[in-house]
Amino acid sequence: GFTSLQRSVFETLTAGRLTMKALTLPQYFRFLAAHRASEGFTAAQLQGIRKAFDQVRAGREEIPPQGVGSALALFFGQDSFEKWHRLWHRLRGDNRPVDEEQQVWKTPLVDFHDFLSLARALQV
Repeated sequence: GFTSLQRSVFETLTAGRLTMKALTLPQYFRFLAAHRASEGFTAAQLQGIRKAFDQVRAGREEIPPQGVGSALALFFGQDSFEKWHRLWHRLRGDNRPVDEEQQVWKTPLVDFHDFLSLARALQV
C-alpha cells in the first residue's frame, strides 16, 4: 500500500465536488475511482509525470518496458531508472545486466495508466 499526500486527497475531493465531511457510500466510491485514476499523485505531479511519459513515447500511445525506466528517470531521477531495471529483471527471472543495444524486449507495451501505477509503486 501507499499513503496519499493530503494535497492529493484534497484535489480529488475538490474535483468531485465533495467535502471533507463524511461521504455517502456512492460519494466514497466516486472519490476512490477518481483518486485511483490519479494514483494518488497531485495535479502538479501528474503534469510532470505526463510530460516525462510523453517525451519517451514519441507520439505513440504506449511505451516499451525499457522506456518506463527512461520516463521515470526524467521525473524522479536516475535512481528510479535503476530501481525499475532491477525490478524488471527480477520479474523476468533473470539477473543479467541490462545492455540496451542487445536487449530484446518481447513484452506488452505500457500505457499511461499502467505507467502511473508503476511510478507509484517505484516512487523513490
